[in-house]
Amino acid sequence: MLNLDLPFASPEIEKLLGDAVSATWTVGQDPLWHQPLDIEQIKQVGTASLLQDMPGFSALSIKQRNEVIYREGLYHLHNLMGGEHLGVFLAAQIIRDCPDDSLDCAYFASTILADERNHMLILRRYLREKIGVAFSPNPALTQIFDELMRETAFEVKLFVAQLCLEWTAVSLISSIQFKNPEPLLRNILAAIVRDEGRHLRFNRWVFAHLTDARIAELQPRMEDMFFETTVAIIASFFAIPVWRQYGFAPDACRDYALRDLNARGAMRYFTRILPKQLERCRFKSDRLVRLLETELEQRVIDAHFELETADTSAETGLIASAGTTRKQ
Repeated sequence: MLNLDLPFASPEIEKLLGDAVSATWTVGQDPLWHQPLDIEQIKQVGTASLLQDMPGFSALSIKQRNEVIYREGLYHLHNLMGGEHLGVFLAAQIIRDCPDDSLDCAYFASTILADERNHMLILRRYLREKIGVAFSPNPALTQIFDELMRETAFEVKLFVAQLCLEWTAVSLISSIQFKNPEPLLRNILAAIVRDEGRHLRFNRWVFAHLTDARIAELQPRMEDMFFETTVAIIASFFAIPVWRQYGFAPDACRDYALRDLNARGAMRYFTRILPKQLERCRFKSDRLVRLLETELEQRVIDAHFELETADTSAETGLIASAGTTRKQ
């Protein structure tokens, strides 16, 4: 008989569920939707391009460089939107596959599904109504979500999606939010960051309750999936569709982008800092650390070539013209 009292076993989950209920999404009613964007101001303020040290990039005019940086940001927002869209279906699988006796897991996973849906819809509205430029998501991210959808263990789905994809998305979102002067986008991203914080706390709760035997059983698969997901995340930084619009050769872009990611400490984040964060969730893996330290960059390069020979729809997903181009 269905127990309508719904007794949740964990006070922490009770609180997270209460926080999810209280986090009413009001971004759709934000009055800023009715104000025009100052696109030229937005183009002049943002994070530096990964191509900033490439001779062909520095040869562009200031206006052209600002345009490239602006479109790189839009490309990353489309990747974020694509990830949120795919996250809806991944959350649905987690709800289906989590233990029958765990209302805590099933009910909180249902809030993740609702959150991911909200994120996708509000980002789609922003990009359609306020920007009017569209890119296809980076195929590396699509491939890794396809792999996760085939995964049988719901814990692996949670581990990779929340501790890798979502955690990294929060970092990327925060960077965009800090640099982007557009107030409506800041409000949207701030709401997403709040939701993702709850998701991360839930993921830590799940792994705190796994037995050592279960973690050992899942570890090899989690190591492989985490490594391949990290490769996909770094590959998605390469805004090849944008760079090609300006006549830059993808191979040269890849080399300068990797060099810049190293200079910014991004690669160190993936090889040193993130594994330490994983240890706090009871996931320690010398093998994963070794893979990240010795094979990550080469796998990113390999992934770049694989994507170059795969479907080129991502490169034709640009709707708006990139304007004046200049060969490297």
